Amino acid sequence: MQRYRVFCDTESAHVLTGYVSSVPTSCPNDGGHTIDEAKTVEMPTARPSPVRDIILAQSTKPYFDTNSSNYRTLAQFQFRGSDIEGMPIGVQAVVSTPNTSATANIRLIDEATGVVIAEKTAITFAQSTVLYIVALTVFPDNMPAGPAVLEVQAANPTDSQKIRVHSLILER
Repeated sequence: MQRYRVFCDTESAHVLTGYVSSVPTSCPNDGGHTIDEAKTVEMPTARPSPVRDIILAQSTKPYFDTNSSNYRTLAQFQFRGSDIEGMPIGVQAVVSTPNTSATANIRLIDEATGVVIAEKTAITFAQSTVLYIVALTVFPDNMPAGPAVLEVQAANPTDSQKIRVHSLILER
């Protein structure tokens, strides 16, 4: 993902893009505007750390847990937006359970819109109390470009056994 400065012929002005996966061929302000592609410049970017680890801990234990069969919000955090932080290429959760019969569903959502940003369902555990790193499926089109509050949610759809979420890792 990269940012570009394009020259919009229609506006007679330079315009910055958000983080995009390919060189733009139209104005980010209006796709109907024409740009001078010879004046398109790749912007140098001071990228944030390639990993952002969101630790989910309470004062009494180093994780949040739930035994709810419905999604329960375990934690919220401020995301400055993909235009500033960059687009996460991966989201992982560090999870465990005290009982191997538990099944976990974990997701990351935009608190304001309820849109799912990343999700993994039907996580099973071979051993209890072991930490598992689970890759969630990321839906990049759902990632907010601007500031948003994101929620980490979890559910155990099959039984009443607890599942624990220790942290969430955003890879850039």
